[in-house]
Amino acid sequence: MKIGILLAAGLGRRFGGGKMIHPLPNGTPMALQSARHLRPFVDELICVVQPQDQVLKDLFQAEHYHVCENSNYADGMSSSIKTGIRYCDDLLDRSETKNDEHYFVIALGDMPYIDNATYAQLNITIERELSKPSHEQRITRPAYSSMNCNPPQYGSMTGGRYLLCHTSEKNKNAANSLKMGHPVAFPTRFKPALLKLKSNEGAQTFIKPLMCSDQRDDAINLVYVEDKGVLLDIDRVEDIIS
Repeated sequence: MKIGILLAAGLGRRFGGGKMIHPLPNGTPMALQSARHLRPFVDELICVVQPQDQVLKDLFQAEHYHVCENSNYADGMSSSIKTGIRYCDDLLDRSETKNDEHYFVIALGDMPYIDNATYAQLNITIERELSKPSHEQRITRPAYSSMNCNPPQYGSMTGGRYLLCHTSEKNKNAANSLKMGHPVAFPTRFKPALLKLKSNEGAQTFIKPLMCSDQRDDAINLVYVEDKGVLLDIDRVEDIIS
C-alpha cells in the first residue's frame, strides 16, 4: 500500500504569502496541481495544510483527498511530516489494510512540475520494494543527473530508466552530477525516525548520513530520471515556469 503525504502547510515567506493557492499559468492552484500529479500513483492521499487555510482545504476536499491540519506548521517541514504520518495511522486503524506493508510517499506542495512518467517509475520501484521483507525495504527517491552521461547498471522501464544501485568509483563524475529530488518514499521501518524529526530540513537530517554510510545500498534506492521537475520547487513568484 502506498500512502501519499502532500506537505502544503509551509509559510512561503519568500513567495509573499498565498503560495499554495497561487495559480500556475494553466490556471490551476500550485498545490492542487502537485496533488493531482501524485494521486494516481498512491492508494490514499493526505494533504497537510494550515488550519486557517480554508481555501486550500476546500480545493483538496472537492477532489476527495484527505485533509489534515497541522497546528504546528510554524515549526517547519518536520512538523508537517509527523502530522501526516499520525493522520495516516488513524486512517489505517479504520481500514481493512492496516496490517499491510506500506510506504509513505512524501511530496511537496510547491513542486508541481514532476512528470507523470517520473511518478510511474517511482511507483514500479516501490512496488518492487514492497515485495521484499519489511526489514529490506529501502527509501526510494528520484535522482536527476546534470551531466549528459549514464549512471551504471540501468534497467529498462517504460518512460525512462531507473538506477539499480549507486555508482562505482570509476563513475565518480556521474555520481557527483546526481542531484537528489522529490518525492521521497519511506517504508514503515523508517517511521520511528520520521516521528523524531525536529528541524525544518525534514527527513534530510537522517537521509544524508545514510547516503555517506556503509548502509547506503541497504537503505537508499535511487531512481534515475531525466525530469528536472524533481528539483524544481517554487520559492518565489519568478520561479513559476510559463
